[in-house]
Amino acid sequence: MINKEEINGRYLEYVEAVCGCSRLKLSDKGLLLVLLGASEESSFSSKRHAENAPESPATIARSLRRLENNGFLKWSLVKDSRGAKIIGSEIVLVAPEKWVAERSEKNDL
Repeated sequence: MINKEEINGRYLEYVEAVCGCSRLKLSDKGLLLVLLGASEESSFSSKRHAENAPESPATIARSLRRLENNGFLKWSLVKDSRGAKIIGSEIVLVAPEKWVAERSEKNDL
């Protein structure tokens, strides 16, 4: 599941913040655009997405971690009912705190 509720209606500002972040690789930014374009009901699997890209599942997972570490998303693995097997990911796109603060300052002017 890909939850975009927090950035709903603010995609352009979100993309500008992502593109302006020098701590992210170009591949991280591209992955985030894939997530933005996906339906909220779609499940995300690094392995499945790697089938359509030159990156490995591990590379995609590292990009997700970098995006998470920089405050652009929250990522958690979803396990089956027994908690034994990973069946997908839950991703929540969030507005980074620094970006939110900058937007608030501009709106206060």
